This record gives sequence, C-alpha cells and structure tokens, in this order.
Amino acid sequence: MSAKRGEGTVGLFAAKNALLVAARLNLGSTATVLLVHMALECWDDADNPARQPPRRYFAGREASAIALGFLAPENASEAAHRAVKRAVKELVDTGAITRVRSAHKGTTAEFELNLASSRPLSWTTRAVDNFRGSDRKGTNYSSLLGTKNSSLKGTRKLSQRGPENDPPNSKEQE
Repeated sequence: MSAKRGEGTVGLFAAKNALLVAARLNLGSTATVLLVHMALECWDDADNPARQPPRRYFAGREASAIALGFLAPENASEAAHRAVKRAVKELVDTGAITRVRSAHKGTTAEFELNLASSRPLSWTTRAVDNFRGSDRKGTNYSSLLGTKNSSLKGTRKLSQRGPENDPPNSKEQE
C-alpha cells in the first residue's frame, strides 16, 4: 500500500498500533474495540486532504455505540451511552486517549489518540536494506540473514533441502 503525498491514510497504521497498546495496557474488550474503532476513523498523519490533526477522533456517542455493537435505534439508548462512557473512561484513565474537547449541545467530544501512526518503510525498501545488512538507521541485520557467524540463538544456515536436520525430500532419494 503506497499513499501519494497529500492523500493521507485513514487509521490503518494507528489501528495496528491500537491493538498493541490495548494489549500492553491490558484494556478490557469493550475499551479495546472502541480504541480500534477510533483509530480507524482518524487520519494517520497531518498530510491528509481534510487538513485535520492526525489521530483525532470526534464522532458522536451514537457512532461509538455502533462500534460497540449497539445498532440503530439502540445506539441512542441510555445503555449504549453508558457503555461508551465506561469505555472512554477506561481509555482516558489508562492514557490511551486524551480528551481535547468535552461534548456539549451541538458539539461532539474530541479525543487525541496516544498512538503511533507513522508509515513504516515500504517492504521493498526494508528487504533491500536487509539484504545489504543494515537499515537506514544503521542497525546491522546481517545476523538475521542466515550467515555462518550469526550470534542469534536458534538461527542456522539453511541448505538447499531446508534445515540441516530435516530429512531429504522423497524425490531427492530416488
């Protein structure tokens, strides 16, 4: 996936990070679902066509309730609003999100998601850098390439047939 400059991406990288953050913070399932939903609804970076700040969520409670499984018209019910309120409280209390603006008549609340959402290097770039033995930051990956002098435990050089301790393929025995 390659987004051109100015196109922006909506939530892809933030959502991937949201799952990791939820696991590290030991979030409950409802808060995790809401955090991932929020991440999918926000822009990943400032270079977006809406010119909105990245990682900002400002949908109303009804939209958040739908993400939690309350379909219309139940998404406007008191039970749905309580579920959203509990999940938002957990996210704020753990530091996963920060309240930027409280909701009031005619205005939705706005939250900043405390997630990383930057685009990683493309797979092709990483593969070429790894082949050369280092990435752009100077990290040496040569030990991951299966060289004989690898210092990583559990790594071993692969033969043409596979790992050295695997039996040969039946076709090779003929």
